[in-house]
Amino acid sequence: MMTETQTSVEARATYGLRLCLSREPRPHELERLTALYEQELAHFKHDTPAAEKIATSELGKPPEGMSVTELAAWTVVANVLLNMDETITKG
Repeated sequence: MMTETQTSVEARATYGLRLCLSREPRPHELERLTALYEQELAHFKHDTPAAEKIATSELGKPPEGMSVTELAAWTVVANVLLNMDETITKG
């Protein structure tokens, strides 16, 4: 989501939902995901060590110029998307 869509939070959330659900997001889904992102971003801005842990512990250092707090917030969003019932059972 961070590398494929550079425009806005809504565009990134839409991209993630499309990848996981193979359909366009519903407005309330998009609202919830963007709210989750904003909430997590605020949290990680106040807890940089936690952001570094979640965003880099498995993947190593972030690419040049990417914000660790943004990566951490999008990691939380991605985990939610991948654990949705519709994602798991879409096949």
